[in-house]
Amino acid sequence: MLAQIALFDPKLLYPTTHCGKQAQIDLEILQARDNLVKNRTNLVNLMYVGVLRHEESVFYLLVQKVFVKK
Repeated sequence: MLAQIALFDPKLLYPTTHCGKQAQIDLEILQARDNLVKNRTNLVNLMYVGVLRHEESVFYLLVQKVFVKK
C-alpha cells in the first residue's frame, strides 16, 4: 500500500526533518519549568493537607497569609 501511495504522490515519502538544536533546548526548558510547577503544587498541597490544615499548627496562620491571597 505504501508503494501505491508513493506512485501517486512521491513527495509523501520525502525524509522527515527534525527540530533544530535551539528548539530542543527550548522544549527541555519548558518541560523543566512544567515539572517545577507541578512539584511545587504537590508540595504545597502536601503541606496544607498533612501539616498546616490543623488550626493548632504553628504554621496555620502562615499559610493563611502566604498561600491564600484573595
